Amino acid sequence: MPTLSATRVQVQPQLDPETYLLLSQRNFLDAKALMELTAAWERWMPAAHTWRIGGRKGYVLVFLAPHVEEEIEPLWEKAPAQAFAREAMAQALVLGFLTALRPGVRRKGCAPVPTPTPALVQALAPLGIELHESGALSRKYATLTYASGALGCESCHVEAGCPKRLGLQINP
Repeated sequence: MPTLSATRVQVQPQLDPETYLLLSQRNFLDAKALMELTAAWERWMPAAHTWRIGGRKGYVLVFLAPHVEEEIEPLWEKAPAQAFAREAMAQALVLGFLTALRPGVRRKGCAPVPTPTPALVQALAPLGIELHESGALSRKYATLTYASGALGCESCHVEAGCPKRLGLQINP
């Protein structure tokens, strides 16, 4: 079985309020919400990990450290609106890093999930990430897609269950 290398990639994405508004299902940000958004972005930036798996034609992986999940999860019981807003922020952060690595993802509105292969599963394991047969990752705030090439359905492992395929509107 071929082995895939994992190389850390440094990127500095910009905060994208439009993505946050979409994910948080808000129409606007007041001053307080913008301050909270900016504070969370700055606090969680160091928790973001970006990796290239298998070289230029391999894959890109973006995930947030577990402490982000641990910060958000307890909020669901005591402050669900705050939890929802923070979850949207975590998702926006992952998308910010992903689109810094693959700008076409934002334009296309899609980051195809690669088919889990033994080599890919093995390459992710030392990073503390499990890739399940379904294509799901073991971290809540994470994404894995191709480093180059098509950003369409033809290369996606979860094509049949894709929100786009099911008729759900996910574009801004």
